[in-house]
Amino acid sequence: MENTDEQEIEKDQDTISEKVAHITGRYNIISAIIGAIVGGFFTLVCTHISITNTNLSYNSLQEEYAVLTEEYLALKEENNKLHNEIKDLNTEVTQLSIAKENTNEMQPIDNKSVFDLPAINSKEKYWFDHSDQYPPECFIDTDGIEHYTGTICFHYGSNKNNILNPTYQLDDAYSECVGEMVCSSVNGDSQEKAWLEFYSGDQFLGSTDPIDINSGSKPFTIDIKGVKELTIVRNGTESDYGYFTIIYDYLNLVK
Repeated sequence: MENTDEQEIEKDQDTISEKVAHITGRYNIISAIIGAIVGGFFTLVCTHISITNTNLSYNSLQEEYAVLTEEYLALKEENNKLHNEIKDLNTEVTQLSIAKENTNEMQPIDNKSVFDLPAINSKEKYWFDHSDQYPPECFIDTDGIEHYTGTICFHYGSNKNNILNPTYQLDDAYSECVGEMVCSSVNGDSQEKAWLEFYSGDQFLGSTDPIDINSGSKPFTIDIKGVKELTIVRNGTESDYGYFTIIYDYLNLVK
């Protein structure tokens, strides 16, 4: 009986051992499978994260590249613009220097500019320079030359009694009125003409030759000896624009 019990116990132990072994084996297998699955999943996750990070880095670099490219193009455009401005300024300085030299050569030494004198018959403004904010093309003549120190005025069909023509007090202080005039490019292809007339009271002193868009620059001299009051009539044929724009390099009174 005792042996039978021992045998039963041994059988039970064997059975339990087999079950333990079976369970242990399955545990090991399951553990291995779980390990493999977890490891694979971890590897897969790591791979995904790596790819994701790579994609994120690539996308960030693309965005940064786009921003830098845009900034570079903007800077390049600004740089080109500045270079062109410098070039234009250098050209302007050169032309201004030449214009001043030419003007100084043309102007008599002992003179007074008509543009600096106040008119005694009106407070109207008759002559206009760059400070009066007229468009730059007004100061470019029909040969394409810009008159940086020039003065413009507008010629109409007129006469000496028109208040749009100035009268200056000279008191017999000057002998000649000298100047140089040329048509502005803003007259387009107009075939009208413009000229100046000079009066001392009702006495006609003389006039400049009429000029048009094909005349080029024309100097002139008018005798004004003994004149106490000088009226300058800015005359012209009727223009399609209502007036004819003339550029004056100078208009001086000489003693």
